[in-house]
Amino acid sequence: MAMVPIDPREMFSSEPKELEQYIVDNPDQFFPDWWLVGRQLSTDEGEADLVYVEPDSGCLVVVELKLGNADRRTIGQVAEYAEFLTSLTPSALSMHISNHSGKNGVPEIVDFASEWTTRFGKGDDFADMPICAIIAGTGMTHATLRTASNLELSRGVMVGAMVIRAETDGTASRAYAERLGAPEPRQWWFPPAGASRQQLREWLFEEAAKTEAANLHAEVVEMVTSAFPSGLWAPRENPASLGLNWQIHDVARKRVDGITIRIYNHSPDQIFLMLFDEVVQYAPRKLRAA
Repeated sequence: MAMVPIDPREMFSSEPKELEQYIVDNPDQFFPDWWLVGRQLSTDEGEADLVYVEPDSGCLVVVELKLGNADRRTIGQVAEYAEFLTSLTPSALSMHISNHSGKNGVPEIVDFASEWTTRFGKGDDFADMPICAIIAGTGMTHATLRTASNLELSRGVMVGAMVIRAETDGTASRAYAERLGAPEPRQWWFPPAGASRQQLREWLFEEAAKTEAANLHAEVVEMVTSAFPSGLWAPRENPASLGLNWQIHDVARKRVDGITIRIYNHSPDQIFLMLFDEVVQYAPRKLRAA
């Protein structure tokens, strides 16, 4: 019989520990070849569910699990755990992980720094070991995914997301992960340096037309250019988004970034609009008029 999707909560009832144990027992369905170095790892803010080392980069990854929709509170939890680990000195971090190993399915680690260096680095590379975080839930709201995908914590801690899926053939059931990491880059075309205003405008609308937010994008562009007719578009090359800054003059007549407009690959139906202090400080009446 073919496998059909089911709600993962049918497999794990209401007990998150069952999901946690399943992931530990079935690494190939969630984190194949990853090195499990912590489980219920203590921090100043609570216990991190799972901690791994990702094999390609050697990144220490803190995983926070949620039965049901992972929300922004989940992001806050995993952020606190990850930032606690970044606050430790390299020697304290190594000792902390080593002292919590050897239980809950985590193999004993005599000296985490030494073993990490043997597997992934050389010499003092452990001091620069990257730390990342993943939120994992049986559901994921669009707002949570958008926040996680855009979030970068202090010291460069990046946050990713994954959804727990499940399926059954009526006799046996299995759960697995759908990773929601960085989206595949779109093939954005960017105008050459020194492009004219007209060329920039043509480029802008041509590229925005590739997304579901084209009409909204046109309205936002018109609003901005009407409010600040002396501004100038400055494209920002980034494979993860179509972005540009609207540069204006401050009171000292210096050209500064005033407004950023972005369409991210992972949410091509939405516009990300950010106002810099220069706009709020120097042009409030124009903003209200717009």
